[in-house]
Amino acid sequence: MPNEKKVNSTKVVREFPEELDVYDFEFKPGWNIEFKKNDNGKIIGATWTSTLHSYEFIRFGMLGINPNEEKDLVLRFVQHYEDGTKEEFTGPVGSRLPSPVTKLIHGFEAN
Repeated sequence: MPNEKKVNSTKVVREFPEELDVYDFEFKPGWNIEFKKNDNGKIIGATWTSTLHSYEFIRFGMLGINPNEEKDLVLRFVQHYEDGTKEEFTGPVGSRLPSPVTKLIHGFEAN
């Protein structure tokens, strides 16, 4: 996750696709993480809080079980900044702030 603005980022809120079963997270020194769960206790989102300085980059690792079928997993997130602004990476592919998409493909063909 990059911070491409001239102001520090203070929070990242991420939603997980319903089909993805997230079960473990890489914890980063200096960062706090809160989980959002549904009524059944399944993790459906996470919020990371700390400071990401201008033009820095951080990677938040997590483990999950993908669905068995081929599909696109849309991972929406919102990045909040010290000045009270936010950027919502929730748009479709090709938009100014698209959601990241992971394409699941099963198997391969050998020539």
